[in-house]
Amino acid sequence: MNTNTDSPITELIRVGMLSRGIERRELGLSLAEGKNPTKAYRHLDELLRSERFVPAVVRRVAATLRIPAEQLAVVWEAHEKQERERTTDRRRRETEEAMARRGPHLWGRLPEKYHPSLITVLGAEHFLLVRLPEEFAKLSHYEMLQEVGEAVRDHYQNHRRCRLIGYDYRQSWDEVYRFDADGEYVRRVDGNPLDSRTFVRVGKRTIETPGGLPWGGNRK
Repeated sequence: MNTNTDSPITELIRVGMLSRGIERRELGLSLAEGKNPTKAYRHLDELLRSERFVPAVVRRVAATLRIPAEQLAVVWEAHEKQERERTTDRRRRETEEAMARRGPHLWGRLPEKYHPSLITVLGAEHFLLVRLPEEFAKLSHYEMLQEVGEAVRDHYQNHRRCRLIGYDYRQSWDEVYRFDADGEYVRRVDGNPLDSRTFVRVGKRTIETPGGLPWGGNRK
C-alpha cells in the first residue's frame, strides 16, 4: 500500500470528478462497461487510494472525465518521477539499515550470466558477503587499499564458495571500492550503488533476488 501523499494522477482524477460532478458509483459503472462492476470498483478504489496504477484503467478513467491526453501525459510523467524518488528513498533506507547491521564488508562479484543455483537455497550472503572488522572504516585511504586488498586475496584463495571475478568493498552506503580477484584496487564505483542488483538462476529463468539485497552482486 502507498502510505505517502497522493499521486498527481489521483489528484487529477479527484479534481476531474469534482468538476464534472461524477461520483465513485457512476465512474465505476462506466469502467465496468456493462460487465460485473466488482473488478472495476476495485481498480477504481486502488487508484483513488494511490495504491495501484494500471495504465489502461487510468486512460479509461481520464477518458470518462474528459481529461485531455496532453494533460494526462504531463501528470503521468510527474507520477513516475514521484515513484522513482520514493523507490530511491526506500532503497536508501534499506541500504543504510543493512550497512548498520553488517558494517564494512566485501561483496563478491559474479561473472556475467553466471548464477549459482545454490544461492537460491542458501542465500547470496552465504556466497558473496565477507564481513570485515569495524576498524577498516577508520583506516586512511592508503591503509584501506592495502588492508582490503589483503582481505580480498585471503578470501579468494582460501574461503570463496563460488566463482568470482572480484569484490566490492563497501564502507558506507555511498562508498564502494572495486578490487579484482587478486586484491588489486580497480576503482571507486561511481554513481548510485543502489543500482546494483543480484540475480539467480531458477531452472531456465533468471530472477532478481528479493528485498534485503538492494545493492549486492552483479551490476546491471
